[in-house]
Amino acid sequence: MTVLGIDLSTKATAFVWLADDGTVERTLMVEVPGKLAADRFDRLASWSSTWIAASPDGDLVVIEGLPFVKSRAGFSALAQVLGMLRAACVRHERPYVVVPGSDWKKGLGLSGNANKDAVCAWAEAEGFVNPSQDLTDAYCIARYGLQLVAAAA
Repeated sequence: MTVLGIDLSTKATAFVWLADDGTVERTLMVEVPGKLAADRFDRLASWSSTWIAASPDGDLVVIEGLPFVKSRAGFSALAQVLGMLRAACVRHERPYVVVPGSDWKKGLGLSGNANKDAVCAWAEAEGFVNPSQDLTDAYCIARYGLQLVAAAA
C-alpha cells in the first residue's frame, strides 16, 4: 500500500506518494495560475481529481486539515479546497483521513506548533530534501499516514 500526503492550498497544492517502506514514489506540485478564484478552483479540482484517481486502489489519502486563518475569505477558500479533495476521494473510492497540522507534527515527534524550519529539518534528517515547503509538508503528512496504516494493521 502507498500513502498519498496532500498539503492543501488555494494556489499550489502539494502531493507526495510514499511506498509502505517510506520511499518517495512521486511528488507533484499543482500550481494553479489565474486571478479569479473560481478559475483557480476549477483547475485545481480537475487536476487534483485526476491525480487522486491515478493513485492505486487501496491507497490511503492523508489530507492536512484546515489551518488557523485570520481572514474569513481565506478560511472559506481553503474549506472549499478541502471539500473538493474529500469529494475526489469519495468519487474515486479512495480511503482518506483529514488530520490537523498539530496532529501530524506531534505524530512525527515534533511540537504541535513546530515552525517551517523544524519541519524541514525533520524531513531532511529522514532523507527528504526539497526546496518547496509545500512538498516537504506533504511528505511529512504522508509519513504520518504510514504511521496510521501501521497502527491499524
